[in-house]
Amino acid sequence: CYDEIIDYCNQLVHRGNLEPKRGRGNDDTKSPITAFSIPHLGYHQVDTNQSSKKAGSRFNDIEANTIASWIDENFELIKEAYIGENPKELIGVITPFKMQVNKIQKALSPSIKDYIHVGTVHAFQGGERRVIIMSTVYGENDGCFFIDANKSLLNVAVSRAKDSFLVFGNINCLSGDKSKPSGLLRDMISSHSLSHSLISK
Repeated sequence: CYDEIIDYCNQLVHRGNLEPKRGRGNDDTKSPITAFSIPHLGYHQVDTNQSSKKAGSRFNDIEANTIASWIDENFELIKEAYIGENPKELIGVITPFKMQVNKIQKALSPSIKDYIHVGTVHAFQGGERRVIIMSTVYGENDGCFFIDANKSLLNVAVSRAKDSFLVFGNINCLSGDKSKPSGLLRDMISSHSLSHSLISK
């Protein structure tokens, strides 16, 4: 991970004992992500008030469609930027809820979905991608109790990203308390908003 990414895990769990070795992404002039103005740790605001629930699992259709749309628009550009790399290792989507996994998979274009791994945090443990998108699912009025219940959830999710970790969701669902996992994440991403498309920069 770039230093901007692993610094979150260092603060959340490791008490500063991790020694970053890769350097800051913003200082890497050869980074394709930097060239596209994608933040190494950032977010894209998706305005929703409330998530939905079915069979004991949460989902958010608006958020799922927004993520799928962004990937559909930008996957080929990202693939060209990382020419020579396995396209299946470029983008991954992580979400806390299995129902949201299904929603995102169904929303992706058929020509792209085989290249994008969408899964829960546990499904990604041990895996890495150049860009990780996290779908928070919760709307502004939901809170995010499940995300804050266990530090390992966000620690694992963030550390799967090598070049960029992007939160897609309503940033206002995240806690305002920096001592909580979602609150620390909110504090670190809040000044790094992502444009909807690489093309629009």
